[in-house]
Amino acid sequence: MTEPDASVERKRLLTALLLEAGELAPGDLVESCDQLEGGWSRFSHIARVRCDDSSERQYVVRVKAPYGLFDTDLIAEYNVFKALEQLELPTPRAFGLRTGTDNPFGGELFVMEFLPGRSPNVWRRRDHEGLRADWDGARRIAQDLVTYAARIHSVSADKAPPGLPRLSFAEQLDTWRDCYREAGFNRDPVLEEAFDWLADNAPGDASHGLVHGDFRIGNMLIDAGRVSAILDWELAYIGDVRFDLGYIATDYMAGKHLRPKTELLGAVADREGFFPSTSG
Repeated sequence: MTEPDASVERKRLLTALLLEAGELAPGDLVESCDQLEGGWSRFSHIARVRCDDSSERQYVVRVKAPYGLFDTDLIAEYNVFKALEQLELPTPRAFGLRTGTDNPFGGELFVMEFLPGRSPNVWRRRDHEGLRADWDGARRIAQDLVTYAARIHSVSADKAPPGLPRLSFAEQLDTWRDCYREAGFNRDPVLEEAFDWLADNAPGDASHGLVHGDFRIGNMLIDAGRVSAILDWELAYIGDVRFDLGYIATDYMAGKHLRPKTELLGAVADREGFFPSTSG
């Protein structure tokens, strides 16, 4: 059976991008490229490379989706990955940026390093077992999460990657309120009251720096009991770094819907362990 033209063209494009980045040697071949499930603002594909010495490597292709709840800048996301290569963080190396949509993937894209690990799904009860065992034991996952949060937030506004938006608390609140209104959901009085409460209770003494914007264990990979990768930077911005801490502290980030699955904050640590200075 003849391979579809789109598949051939995708492999040809990836070969060119990886050659340009110095990731392929003569004789290396992009053998396949398969799309993964899921993806709201980004589609992800796994590209498999057959090397001239018969070994194999994998890469992740990050493609901007043609739709989404809100628009995010893939070029800025690429710049974040490039900048984070200078920090002691488990983030994949990025290369092969291709702007524009006139390509066989149909959207802006870049290629990044494949890192080992599995992303926990905190809305699935069985995925809590390993996280609970870690907190009851070595606590390495929780320690990694806190350590890496501190390193991310240490990137000051003047040292941040180019292209990221700079958002105050009020501007960030307006962004999410507009998102809620424009999504066409049924009106939720509880959510609308929460927006109003936040507007009336803006925190003071902001500490500005790099904010991940979607900082949770579900956007990380775990391998051999450690955080092996921090992913999904499309919501990154410059602002009050406490956003990430408040976000991970919500019950929702521990997979809690109608019934609790875990009392651990973010599914990884108890509240006193995560915020020791505020306990008691």
